[in-house]
Amino acid sequence: MTMRVYLRKARKLLSLAKPKSEFNAVDATQTLEFLNHRPMPPNSFKVLFMGDSLMMHGSSKGLWDNCCGMAASSPEKDFVHRIVQGVQSSMDRPVEALYNNGGNGTIVQMLAYARRIPLEPDLVILQGGENDEFNDAFRSTYRALLDFYPVPYAVIGDLWSEEKSNFSQQESMARSYPFVNLRAINQDPSNSGDGGPYAHAGVAQHPNDKGMACIARNVLEKLR
Repeated sequence: MTMRVYLRKARKLLSLAKPKSEFNAVDATQTLEFLNHRPMPPNSFKVLFMGDSLMMHGSSKGLWDNCCGMAASSPEKDFVHRIVQGVQSSMDRPVEALYNNGGNGTIVQMLAYARRIPLEPDLVILQGGENDEFNDAFRSTYRALLDFYPVPYAVIGDLWSEEKSNFSQQESMARSYPFVNLRAINQDPSNSGDGGPYAHAGVAQHPNDKGMACIARNVLEKLR
C-alpha cells in the first residue's frame, strides 16, 4: 500500500468515527481495519487479540471516552497494551498488536472477520464469548476460532459465566493451550470499576486498571 493510499484510507476511516449514544460493543468498526493495515516493520512479531469490550471498546458519548479495554483508565493500562509490553521486553523484534472483535464483539463476527482479513499472526490471544448465548452454535464457533490459525494461542476465559469459562478451559486443555481463568479475578470487587467519568454500570462491571494488570500478568506468566 502506497503512503497516499494509506493516508486516504485513514482519512476515510476517521471521517466515519462518529460518537454513538447507545451502549454496546460496537467499537472497532471505525478503526479495526485501519489498525490492522497500518505499516509495520517487516520483522515484527504480530500478536492478534480476539475479544470483546474487555479487549477494546471505542469512545461512546456520555458513556465511555477511551478506545481501549473497557474500564481501563487509559489505553496503556488495558490488558492488550500490558501484554504487548511484556512480550516486547523478552524479544529483540518489534512487537505489534492486531485486533479482531468482529465489530460487535461476538465470536461469530470474530470468526467472520478472521476469514475475511488475512492477518497472519505469530501469536493469538483469544478472549471473548461474554456477548454470546451459550449453545451448540457457540461451541462450534469457539472451536473454529481456536483452530483457525496454525500458531500458538493463549486463551482468556469468560469473565461472568462459569459455564462458558469451564468450556473454554476444557477446549484449551484439549489443544495444550495455556488458559487464564477470569472467574477468580472477577470475584474480587477491587478488580472492577468505572474507568471513566460517567459511573455507568455497564462500564463498571468491566476490569479496571488493577483487573487489567491482573489479566495481563496471568497471561504473561502462562506464555513464559
